[in-house]
Amino acid sequence: MPGFERFVADILTRLGIDWAYEPLLIPIKWYVRLPDPNMRRRPRQRRLICSDFFLPSYNLVIEIYSGHNRRSARRKLRHLQRISRQHGLSFLLLTPVEHEQLQANPALLRTWITKLPL
Repeated sequence: MPGFERFVADILTRLGIDWAYEPLLIPIKWYVRLPDPNMRRRPRQRRLICSDFFLPSYNLVIEIYSGHNRRSARRKLRHLQRISRQHGLSFLLLTPVEHEQLQANPALLRTWITKLPL
């Protein structure tokens, strides 16, 4: 388990929140652009992603993202929103910004979790 994920696991345990590490394989649908300009998309294909944390009491998936820029973080967030609609799960995306905030105040994680819609 990488460092930020271990840090989140420790916080969840200290807060008494039940969690499981990488328990869900979530199917996603997406289109692949083809090199041929006459064919815009290939038929739908499926891919699976493995969630970082699942909190069964909240029906919530926490994704840890240590990306390098805001653009890729926004892309990841849009991706999670699409999965949320497809599967009826709530998602919490934690980036390096949230990591810094959690280092200063670990109890923020409970606040973020409880403010999400169930």
